[in-house]
Amino acid sequence: MKRSKWLIIEIVAAIILVVLVLFFVKRKMEDRKYLEEQQKLQVSIKSVASEEVKINDTHESDLTDKQNQLEEDLQRRELEKIERENNISKRMYSELNKEFNSVLAIIEIPNSNILFPIVQGEDNEFYLNHGKDGEYHPFGEVFLDYINKPDFSDYNTVIYGHNIRSAKAIFNALLHYENQEYYDMHKFIKIHNGDGLSTYQVVSVFRADPDENYREVSFKSDKDFNAFLDEYHKRSVVQTDPITGDNMITLSTCFTNDDRLVIQAVKINR
Repeated sequence: MKRSKWLIIEIVAAIILVVLVLFFVKRKMEDRKYLEEQQKLQVSIKSVASEEVKINDTHESDLTDKQNQLEEDLQRRELEKIERENNISKRMYSELNKEFNSVLAIIEIPNSNILFPIVQGEDNEFYLNHGKDGEYHPFGEVFLDYINKPDFSDYNTVIYGHNIRSAKAIFNALLHYENQEYYDMHKFIKIHNGDGLSTYQVVSVFRADPDENYREVSFKSDKDFNAFLDEYHKRSVVQTDPITGDNMITLSTCFTNDDRLVIQAVKINR
């Protein structure tokens, strides 16, 4: 009887072990597949920018030969640079939106692996486990809070993304922002959409309770909004320059089940 009992226990243990191994292998395959898909997508997005840069290289060389140090020439060159950057952003967005009409923008943190499409659902649940094609995907997508305007015109536009530790994917790289040196080298966040390029400067890095009001979208006045900015700037775990404004983005990802890592950045270009 005892021998039979131990045999049953061994069989159950073996089944559990097999299930765990299969789950581990399945997860690793999902990680690898996602990373391969993401790498292809990023190459595709960057190729659009590269083509635009090549188109403008000759034009810029011609200008360099002729230009002088007069202030009006410097201003003209700056305006032309802004126009080129906006054209690149519009093309990057347009090419991706043609393939996936759910995409409303692209988020980029230069010199990092963060270069993702941004989508928006009718709630904050769907894109937790669905891709931009609407199909189920365990990693989900980077997405706007459903109450935000899709054109990023709210005082505070909130952007969510999973922290996929196993594949070091989606918003996992945001965890590095708690390191001062990393922040110093990654102060700027770019948003590319149909309107062109918007650049934001990081002003706060902190951990928060999921129910905190860091996701507040509307404010009665610029004064109230800047008081909100100041409140979280004081909580930042890295030293940043305080910046006032009238428009910001908030990146939010899970640090643990009980708290969120939050990155706040103020728009610095108009």
